[in-house]
Amino acid sequence: MPWIVHDPAVAWLLSSPEPAVRFLTRRDVLGDASATCPDFAHGPVASALLHDPTTSVYAKWRGPFWRLTALTELGVPPDQPEAHHLLDSVLEWLRYMETRRRYPPINAGHARAQACWHGNTLVAAVQLRRIDDAASLVDRLVAWQWPDGGWNCDRRPVVPTSSVHESFGALWGLAAYADACGDSTARHAADRAAEFFLARRLFRHRSTGQVIDPKWLQLRHPTYYHYDILQGLWILARAGYLADPRTEDAVAVVRSTRRSDGRWNANGRWGLRSPPGAGGSNAEAADWGPSRPSTFVTLKALTVLAQRIAA
Repeated sequence: MPWIVHDPAVAWLLSSPEPAVRFLTRRDVLGDASATCPDFAHGPVASALLHDPTTSVYAKWRGPFWRLTALTELGVPPDQPEAHHLLDSVLEWLRYMETRRRYPPINAGHARAQACWHGNTLVAAVQLRRIDDAASLVDRLVAWQWPDGGWNCDRRPVVPTSSVHESFGALWGLAAYADACGDSTARHAADRAAEFFLARRLFRHRSTGQVIDPKWLQLRHPTYYHYDILQGLWILARAGYLADPRTEDAVAVVRSTRRSDGRWNANGRWGLRSPPGAGGSNAEAADWGPSRPSTFVTLKALTVLAQRIAA
C-alpha cells in the first residue's frame, strides 16, 4: 500500500510517545505482521490503565472492566500480569452476577443481557490466551443471542430489536475466539452479529435509509460502551467483515471528516466530569491526549481505510 507508507498521519502516529500506538500503526495500518510491542507497559496511557488502584469493577471509567476494555483495544500482550489480574476481577464479577443476581433476566423470550460485559471480556481473554475462560463466555453469548443477531439489555417486552451498543463488543469477541480456536459455533454467531450491523449499513434504517441516530456519526475515543460508525467499522475490520460493500457508506463518512493535515478530530468525550486520575465518578484512569486532533481516532480511521483498500 504505497499511499499509506507516505501518509503524513502515519508519520505522526509513528512518532507517538505511546508504544502501543506505534505498534498498532505498524501492524494494522502498514500491515507488518511481524510487529511486536515489548515496551507496551511503559507507555503513559498503558501504564496508567495497568496501575490505577480502583478496584470496584464497573466504576466509570476507572474500574477493572473499563480499563481491561481499553487495554484490549491497545493490543495488550499476554505477558502483562496486571492485565491478567484485571481479567480475573472481571470474571469473578460476572460469575457473581450470574449466580447471585440470576443474571440475565428473560423477558418476552429474550435474554436481556448486557452483552458488552461478556463480549469485551471475551476479547481480553482471547488476547491474553486464556482460552478456557474464553470458551465459557462464548457459551453464554451464543445462548443469549437474539433472532436478529444482536443482544439487548432493555427489559421492556415491547423492545423487539437488538442494541448496537450491546452488540459490537460481542461481535468482536466471538470473531476473535473463532479465529483463535477455529470454532464454527462462534463464527456462525459472529456472522449473524455482523449481519445485524451490515443490514443497516452501520447507521441507517433498513426500511427508509435514513440515519438512525446522528450521534453515531460523531467520532470519539474511548467509546466505552457507546457506538459510533468508526468503532463499528474498526471492529468489523478486526472481525474480518470490512470487505462487505455495505460498509462503504460508513467508510465514506469517516473519510469525509478527515482534516487537511490528514488527521482526525474526536467529537468530545463521553460524560466526563473530572480530569484523568481525579477521584469520583466519570473520571478516566489515563490521559488520552487532545481531541483535536485525536491520536486514537486517527489510528482507528487509518486502520479502517488501509484495511478497506486491502480487502
